[in-house]
Amino acid sequence: MKKINVPTLFYIIFLFVFIDLLLAQEPNTLWTKVIGGDSTDVAYDVEELWDGGFAVVGYTKSIPITNYDIWLLRTNSNGDTFGQGPMGERR
Repeated sequence: MKKINVPTLFYIIFLFVFIDLLLAQEPNTLWTKVIGGDSTDVAYDVEELWDGGFAVVGYTKSIPITNYDIWLLRTNSNGDTFGQGPMGERR
């Protein structure tokens, strides 16, 4: 069995990665929205729902009466928000 030297192996791996990056396509964007307040707002997870909308969970500090509370957000398939709000202790 013939051994492959390290530079040849490196070249083969580089070639596969380069071709993969060259042929990769950008994902399709359904819509883009900026949602948040004046302070820290972070989304941790987004799940597509059965009706084409999305559920987003994260945290917020943008509401003056809360302190880094969990934030739940629901959108329709066009990205219009409804059913959003903080979940946590009121200060």
